[in-house]
Amino acid sequence: MKYSDYDNSLYGIGKRLFDIALPMPLRKLLIYEEGKENVPEDGPCIIAPRHNSLADPPVLGISIDRELYFLAKKDILDWPVAGRLLRRLNTIGIEGMDYYDRILKTLEDGYPLVIFPEGGTPKRGTDRKTGRGAIRTALSMKLHGADAPVIPVGMEGPVLWCAGKPVLYCGRVKVRFGPKIEFGQEDLDSYKEMNERGYREGMKEIEWRYTHHLVDEISRLSGDAGTGA
Repeated sequence: MKYSDYDNSLYGIGKRLFDIALPMPLRKLLIYEEGKENVPEDGPCIIAPRHNSLADPPVLGISIDRELYFLAKKDILDWPVAGRLLRRLNTIGIEGMDYYDRILKTLEDGYPLVIFPEGGTPKRGTDRKTGRGAIRTALSMKLHGADAPVIPVGMEGPVLWCAGKPVLYCGRVKVRFGPKIEFGQEDLDSYKEMNERGYREGMKEIEWRYTHHLVDEISRLSGDAGTGA
């Protein structure tokens, strides 16, 4: 994809600067990539990676040759300078009443959306927390008659910043893209029926079941080597 093809010119400039700073020989030395054929070349999709540190978004931006959008907590976007920059670099904050509509609109426009199922980076020595946002969003797209496959991504390697504390591990970053999460037709039919009847608890049960499967895939692809795991 050419830099001029990016709809967000600032994102394209950032991508070009990273590519200049990390020419392909150096990139292959620092970042190991596997399974990139699992990422659709066009159309909407949900990238669901392990979240080890604040270095994860730029690593994904380098590895995936498409213009990405990112979902982030509101407090990150409240940072005085970095927050304004992140908003201009395709970051959608979990804020206001319309943020979920913005998420669906981003996917309907054909962009890949990065949603970290673990939310923020984990604190050292604590268990990872899991949310069902990635699966819920994919199922919501199904209800709208569209498909946004969920791609699990394992992240393993150096951690530059974790839960507000600097932590440095030397080594190579490993990014592994797994096959999309498959939804059973019976579950999809049940989910649609529950939505029409307003049975939210039943919908949550399906969302959590697939979320657990997604997290298992992320753990497998990460080799259970991420910090805090």
